[in-house]
Amino acid sequence: MKNILFLLTCGIAVLCTGCGGSNAGLRNTGSQSGKIKITFTWPSNSRIIPISANSIVVTANANDAKLQSVTIPRPTNGQTSATASFDQLPATTIKIIAEAFPTADGSGQAQAYGTTSVDVMSGGTSQASLTMGSTVAKVIVTPSSPPSLIPGTNAQLTATPQDASGNTILVASSTVQWTTSDASVLSIDASGITPTVHALKTGSVTIKATFTEVEGSLGQVPVSSIPLTLYVTSVNLEGMNCVGSSALLGHKLRLVDTSTFSAGAAWSPTSLDVYNGFDASFAFQITNPGGGGATPGADGLAFVIQGESANALGGSAQEIGYGGISDSLAVEFDTYENDDYGDPDKNHISVHTNGAGQNSGDEALSIGRTSDIPDLQDGKVHNVTLSYTVGHLKVFIDDASKPVLDLNVVLSNILPLANGKAWVGFTAGTGSSYQNADVLSFEFQSH
Repeated sequence: MKNILFLLTCGIAVLCTGCGGSNAGLRNTGSQSGKIKITFTWPSNSRIIPISANSIVVTANANDAKLQSVTIPRPTNGQTSATASFDQLPATTIKIIAEAFPTADGSGQAQAYGTTSVDVMSGGTSQASLTMGSTVAKVIVTPSSPPSLIPGTNAQLTATPQDASGNTILVASSTVQWTTSDASVLSIDASGITPTVHALKTGSVTIKATFTEVEGSLGQVPVSSIPLTLYVTSVNLEGMNCVGSSALLGHKLRLVDTSTFSAGAAWSPTSLDVYNGFDASFAFQITNPGGGGATPGADGLAFVIQGESANALGGSAQEIGYGGISDSLAVEFDTYENDDYGDPDKNHISVHTNGAGQNSGDEALSIGRTSDIPDLQDGKVHNVTLSYTVGHLKVFIDDASKPVLDLNVVLSNILPLANGKAWVGFTAGTGSSYQNADVLSFEFQSH
């Protein structure tokens, strides 16, 4: 009988990565069968393996057929090693497969995998080693559309490591590392499955989770999640008053979707001071334009200040959700050329007001416009800043150093707002053509 001793000493980290295999000695005694003896030495309790892996299932295979299988549970009562044997193995090449599992009985999803071959042969001694590598192929962060935060608030995220088939893999929290693109805007716990994010000041950041316990000798590299964008805004989008088709969708405010002839608005819950000046900034994104034949997508969105009511809503299509609202001024981001309204093209910014009367998307009410701007329907996030000081209204888009519009405006001479206050927010509209119009973040500060 051939006697084969296979000694495997495992320094297994989470998901059993970095699992180093020791030598396996093979000794022939002259018979046509052999034995493999496997000894696993588990790392100390100071390592993270006690949290995650509690058994290793080892199978002996020959010619693509499973010959024997044994489950080795984590030792108890302070022991650090466990031994299992395969008896009566044929004198051939035996493929050893080892998988680590979170349960003592070897059930669940494999956390690590390794394989090696051992030749059962006569008249000599062979050496073999086995290294186990992580089965984690991706990391999913939820919620995938987290809500916007305001400075001083916190939120919690969750990282879920998965294998290539989408099965959840149990890991220890210390093996998931988090990074933020700007810790002065939003900080996050350095590691953990469910870290807490802390909003510090207004702005936007990207974060990602990275599973780090991988086996470099197998060519494995850390596995990162898709970067997730979070917004910290001075105005809580969740607290805005949604009217018409507008609704909160995850972290963003969707003013209109791809329904035809719809209109939506969202307003600050209270009226805000505007006569003495203000600074406003917001990020928006227009996606999925459709309808309209050769010119799909309509009709755009608008930033609006108005004194009518917290539930004001204008018309759809070329009215872009604000046409019909009295005592208002709108900065429209128009994505459709309505010839009957005098639009210069299908991609322009125009400022409209009719004083105390009802506003309109008709260019006859425009006090200034420009078409020298980025493509509003390119699917990208566009960042807008509006700066009003008494006598001047400046509009910036995607370049904070150069306004695309600089208009002579004195709001107190145009709008008869009660106590110089207005509801501030956004509107949008669709016609027979349509698009998603989303506001991703919003900051507003009265002077």
